[in-house]
Amino acid sequence: MGRTDVKSFSPKLFVILIFALYFFCGLALLPFYQYQINDDGVSYISVANKYLQGDFQAAVNGYWAPFLSWLLVPLLWSGQPSLLAAKILALFAGGVLLAGTVRLCRCFEMTNAIRNTVIIALVFPVLWWVYSIITPDILLACILIYYFSVIFSPRYPDSVWNGILCGILGAAGYLTKTYTFYFFVPHFCVFSVIWLLRQPDWQRRRKVLRNAFFGFLVFLALSAAWVTALNGKYHQIALGTGGKFNHALFGPEMKGVFPMLSEGFIEPPDSLAVSAWDDPSFMPVRDWSPFQSPDYFLFQTARVFDNIREVVRIYSGGSVFCAVILLAYLYLFLSRSRFKLPGNFFYPLWTLALYPVGYLMICVAERFLWPGMVLIVVMGGCFLDFFFRNAPFRAFWRRIILTAVVFSFLQAPVSNLMNNLNAGKNLHDLAQKLKKYQMKGNLAVNRDNWYEGLYLSHYLGMRYYGQPKAGEDATTFERDVRKYGVDWFLNFELNETALHFRGDDGLKDLGEYEVEVMKRAG
Repeated sequence: MGRTDVKSFSPKLFVILIFALYFFCGLALLPFYQYQINDDGVSYISVANKYLQGDFQAAVNGYWAPFLSWLLVPLLWSGQPSLLAAKILALFAGGVLLAGTVRLCRCFEMTNAIRNTVIIALVFPVLWWVYSIITPDILLACILIYYFSVIFSPRYPDSVWNGILCGILGAAGYLTKTYTFYFFVPHFCVFSVIWLLRQPDWQRRRKVLRNAFFGFLVFLALSAAWVTALNGKYHQIALGTGGKFNHALFGPEMKGVFPMLSEGFIEPPDSLAVSAWDDPSFMPVRDWSPFQSPDYFLFQTARVFDNIREVVRIYSGGSVFCAVILLAYLYLFLSRSRFKLPGNFFYPLWTLALYPVGYLMICVAERFLWPGMVLIVVMGGCFLDFFFRNAPFRAFWRRIILTAVVFSFLQAPVSNLMNNLNAGKNLHDLAQKLKKYQMKGNLAVNRDNWYEGLYLSHYLGMRYYGQPKAGEDATTFERDVRKYGVDWFLNFELNETALHFRGDDGLKDLGEYEVEVMKRAG
């Protein structure tokens, strides 16, 4: 069937232009985000430094999956500042993510103009993800989009290498974030069954079974190497320690209050660690089960429903078109017998439903769902292609609609990028001023400034013990300081005192902070 289409760039020219736009904007923004810092980022950088220094026993970590830290090692070895290295890596991962989305779009029926619209619409959301936080989630989104582009492809059963590639990408995802193991196994199983049921004869079914066998074989073999390393350190067979820790953290006992904010000083887990957050596996948590009592069961049920609402809010919040896309897909799914749709049309919808299931028991954050948000934009392209083929729109109105889609995905990320210019620069500047004190050794801070203390410890190369416990009297405080060998104390609240520190080196009005610098006497 012939159709009138929107004039578009040739595919090769488009790829060049879109990457030029992305990297030009990304490099232009880089100086304004080179000091962005967050607690997870400090830990990934600290783990990378352990690999760089050859302490592999300390570097193996059950909470922080290793792939991001591994990729940081050569950048740190080359002498790049750690935060800048993390941003350069994220910017590159974002570019690969866009290339993967081009590949994913080619799995579905859509015109070049619509495919171009999908990629352009993602440029600034991806830039915001790159610069919003140091996290493996941008790397994971990149890996999963490539995995989807293989498993969703109409040519998936044709080659055994497709199954092997799925296994490699699944293992890479697991090494990037432990949660991927719990997603990949059921997702690959479900789609292997779907492909099996769709084949017209036994010969084609054998190819699907072959791909599933080799895919799982490669995935389990590569994953087993990391599980063995974890077993060697923690002396237990586990995929990771994050699930247990986070389930306890967001349970009815701890209610989302991190141990380092409530338990007083905590010693870093090894000699190269910046803080206890380097490996939360060793931090004290209060585990629980929803089957312990009716109240706990109701708590877990309420949390699941709250997280479902949060997933729906995030999925529909990227643009005004997101809700339209999701509702349109649901309508087409319920009315699928009335329409002639490609066999893989609903694959992204089923993936959207499956991907967040493991998070529902614990917590949901927007960055966890970035792969799903990319899928929604791709689904928008599939729907627009279907809509334009079945609606009598002229080329002019198609251009208007595609332009509106692009601009709808610009508003939130551009606003966020502008509002967060120079994020973290104040703490970087404060650290430069503190260097005149030649601070070395162990650092602690007053209550309510744990995060500032961690970031300053990163800049100053100190070991960080955190903050005192709430309600701690002066005698207990002094005992704990001597017990943990705290050498320096930063007091951000100048109305408080620390009796065993000399405060005569007080430094005030450091950028946006007023802070008193105190060194332990004797």
